[in-house]
Amino acid sequence: MKRTSKILIGIFIIAVILRLISAHHLGVDTDEMIYSIIPLNIISGGNIGTVEQSPLAFYLADIGYQVWGGITAISVRLLAVLFGSLAVFVVYLIGRDMFSKRAGIYSAALFALSGYMLEFNFEMDIAAFFFALLSMYYFMRYIKSNGNKMLFYSMTFLAIAAMIKNIIAIFAPAFVLVWLYVHRKNLNGVIKKQGKTLILGILLALLIISPIFAYNYLTFKEKGTTDYYFSNILGIGETVHHGLQNKAWSLSRFVSIIKDRVSDLVRLDLVLLVFGLVGMVMGLKKRFVSSSLLILSALFLVLYLGGQTGSQNHYLWLPLILSIFAGYGLLVVGKRLNSPKIFKFMIAGIFVFVALSTVLTADKVIDMRQDSISLTLRDYVHEEIPEDAIVVIDPRIYRGIHAWVFNDRHYIEGTQFAELQQLPLPGPQTAASLYYIECGEGSYCGWKPEDFDRITPAGEQISAAFTQSTKLVKEIKSEHNYNIYEGTIQVPQGAYEVIDRNHIFWFYPIGWKYPELAVDYYKVSGVKGLIHAFGWAILWLDVLIVFGSIWLVWKEVEKRKSREPQ
Repeated sequence: MKRTSKILIGIFIIAVILRLISAHHLGVDTDEMIYSIIPLNIISGGNIGTVEQSPLAFYLADIGYQVWGGITAISVRLLAVLFGSLAVFVVYLIGRDMFSKRAGIYSAALFALSGYMLEFNFEMDIAAFFFALLSMYYFMRYIKSNGNKMLFYSMTFLAIAAMIKNIIAIFAPAFVLVWLYVHRKNLNGVIKKQGKTLILGILLALLIISPIFAYNYLTFKEKGTTDYYFSNILGIGETVHHGLQNKAWSLSRFVSIIKDRVSDLVRLDLVLLVFGLVGMVMGLKKRFVSSSLLILSALFLVLYLGGQTGSQNHYLWLPLILSIFAGYGLLVVGKRLNSPKIFKFMIAGIFVFVALSTVLTADKVIDMRQDSISLTLRDYVHEEIPEDAIVVIDPRIYRGIHAWVFNDRHYIEGTQFAELQQLPLPGPQTAASLYYIECGEGSYCGWKPEDFDRITPAGEQISAAFTQSTKLVKEIKSEHNYNIYEGTIQVPQGAYEVIDRNHIFWFYPIGWKYPELAVDYYKVSGVKGLIHAFGWAILWLDVLIVFGSIWLVWKEVEKRKSREPQ
């Protein structure tokens, strides 16, 4: 193995360790609960899409759950850990081809140590960004060589990225603008010469994302509904997201959000930000075409997202792009010193500073776990509550927590439990362990204060009944306070199915045990069955491409002759 490969593997291992630390300790917010619960057993459920789109991300997540053994803090971030670490190699490849091998190594190391990545690496964003960056790598090679193979690689990985997270579509104008700029002097001639290749590339991309079209066609024909993006953005079909649409783009929101994200970068990645900006300026002078592609992609992303959402994980593209330029920025500043010895001291000092900053960020992230009710409560449930127990939850506890924490238990809200007792249920009576999860004093348990006040009377009445017949076995105090009571109960065997059929979260049955309860359930037969089968086959082809890309990236790293910068 070459020396460069060994260095990169070392950097990759550091990246993996840091991202695993982050995955294990970061709390789970509402959006992540949604995007991590929906994929659980989605493959066995048979769906080729959801109203949230991101079908490839959900299939990959479910594969991770099967390997990891269900929902845990790490398993829900497995995609982010894997591709947030593998991105080290793509950052190196682009930095190497644009500037130099040394610049690529510096860039990879800075990205591996990024504090922003450490604190906000969750959901499927970084996996989508990995493939978008890989697409740009091959697009740069295509621009240089006009090779059909490179264009097909680029289109393939851009489509794969969009199958993981649709926001990647915002990068498409950057590709188009750069292509037009490169061929501006002979546009008609290039179109005649490369027209067939471009059309085939577009058709290839459409084939890769075709499961989205198949899914929306089937749900539209069956129910008249489509996913969020078809219904709310394209205006095709009815939406199930009534009242949940994104806010309109706002300039005041844009200014506020961008200030916050810049503040995050200053706090967590000062070196990356400073040298990244230096590298951008100098990169435009040295490698205008490649630099423009990267900078335009970041600009389009920020302009679009900045006026709508401030979720930090959606901006992970920024440290990715900054790291590519920061490696070159370090070299540019070093050359101005006119002293190899001083340059070595400067590089050593900067990386020591970055490493210490990363350690401090990691220490802060580690402390977050004890304040996360989703993780602390999940740990207790997983270790102490038997799988056949019946769990009753205080209605004063926010419902989003129910599904994520108790996804593999027979849980029911207190108000529903009273209704359950009135039903004529089949099967013999059986003794079951009973657990009651109560909202403790001094906390709103995830609700807004006004919503908490509204449900408090009912919650207090239910708690009074359960706490009299059970004993307190655990108090959990973190961002919210919970009391856990244990007892026994006699229930008909048929109660379990009734309880589990009530497990619906964000339009879908938890764990896909009853797929017919999904909001977009459709029957697979006749022509619709063929369309479904086609979408299913292409979706699995996409999965194979994802895993094949790992081998492809490594082969690129291992090539002995470094290409000349373009």
